[in-house]
Amino acid sequence: MPYAARLPSHNVTHLPEGTIHERQSAPSQSANAYPPALLAVTAAQTSIQPRAWLPVVADTRPLLDKWALWNNGAQLRGANIWQRIRVPSLDGNYLGNDYIGPPYAQADFNRLAALGANYVNLSIPGLFTKRPPYQLDTAARDHLDQLLEQARQANLFVVISFRTGPGRSDFTFYRDGAGVWYPPGLLVEDVWTNQAAQDAWVDMWRYTAQRYRNHPVVVGYELMVEPNADEVALNIYDPNDFYPQYANTTTTGTACTGRLCRPFARWTPTRRFC
Repeated sequence: MPYAARLPSHNVTHLPEGTIHERQSAPSQSANAYPPALLAVTAAQTSIQPRAWLPVVADTRPLLDKWALWNNGAQLRGANIWQRIRVPSLDGNYLGNDYIGPPYAQADFNRLAALGANYVNLSIPGLFTKRPPYQLDTAARDHLDQLLEQARQANLFVVISFRTGPGRSDFTFYRDGAGVWYPPGLLVEDVWTNQAAQDAWVDMWRYTAQRYRNHPVVVGYELMVEPNADEVALNIYDPNDFYPQYANTTTTGTACTGRLCRPFARWTPTRRFC
């Protein structure tokens, strides 16, 4: 379930453009520098200094207290969009031609808003690689920056939901198709049994929380889309068999997300909705 970011009402101001120290590339021109604390990503054995988002242009309109969106009844209405990293040899141009697909244009977000929506859930690839060495995927990060800017221009709130990350590929959602319609090597789902992958998943969300803590449209986070340890690690499909034995362990969403929410304790005040 999403974790909602609480930010007090304040004005957004412009800061001069600066630099960011990251493993693979320089920052895009879509965001400006902000001086956060240095973040050590132990799983990638490197230091990443993420930049909290601020708009390129000055915007003095007061921001809504985002916490109120979650505790005063149902106020968010919209849609879920899904994307994954393309595998050209498998997908062809079925998901478009970019690194992540299917593509969404500004017109798509504008159309959603015109239909009366004020919210979009981004069910997308996480910002760290799925295989070791677990490290920042700058292409996925830049893609998320672009989606958030499109949502901002359409006046839509956003919940960031990560489908994949260290130890988990999108093919875990179609695991029965391994060796049938896609090569088995594309299936990565050892996050439930690999401590290094779990640690890196936490680091991924620490990075994400710090980077987007001040983004005006980000109102929540879903730490893992559809946790499925019952199938992957235990081959148990009946909840009546699963929960009496494994409730509140690392194989359930409650314990897993409880651990994953630690990065937010410092970077973003949060509340869990379940």
